[in-house]
Amino acid sequence: MWGDEAEGRWILLDEQYFWIRQNLGQFLQQARRRPHVCNAWLWTHALSIDQTNNSKRNHQMQHMGRIYREAAGVLSWLGPSRDIARYLNKLPASEAFVVWDDLDLCEYW
Repeated sequence: MWGDEAEGRWILLDEQYFWIRQNLGQFLQQARRRPHVCNAWLWTHALSIDQTNNSKRNHQMQHMGRIYREAAGVLSWLGPSRDIARYLNKLPASEAFVVWDDLDLCEYW
């Protein structure tokens, strides 16, 4: 979920400042606490695709299926839900799962 553009903050990435929305900021805060995430390369379309250029953004979005298929791994950020976090922390990292009850409560849905 993108969230309100006005709610966000600046981050420094490769010696350049980028404005990120609150949702990505929340993910990055959580990711910094997880060594297995911090030690990996992350790609996020909010930073990797020019969000101000509709033509370029729409063109790049056509390639998202290939990007996800060819990725070594994919993380899906569902927002800062304590219920989901508690459940996910109990699962082995390699286990596939679906958390319907908790997902229904997320703002995204």
